Amino acid sequence: MAASPTPIRWLVVAAEPVTDIDTTAADVLREVLDDLAARGIDIRFAELKGHVRDRLLSYDVLTDPDPRRFARTTGEGVKRYIADYAVTWTDWEDR
Repeated sequence: MAASPTPIRWLVVAAEPVTDIDTTAADVLREVLDDLAARGIDIRFAELKGHVRDRLLSYDVLTDPDPRRFARTTGEGVKRYIADYAVTWTDWEDR
């Protein structure tokens, strides 16, 4: 992140492999989220399973259940970022 030539506004986590989260993982994730927030970086999740999202909310890791924080796919998350920040982007599949 320190070497990025442009400001990082979002971090999209491809969370499809995450099938569960316990309190220890929630504590670590909360620390990561706090560190990112201190840098002005928001975190978004793609393909996060509903029960994992529910646990993150119940553990108070995520305090903002805004549906825009969650995308069905990684591509959808990227497209949302592009739309929100008017980024010029050509997807490699569209070349």
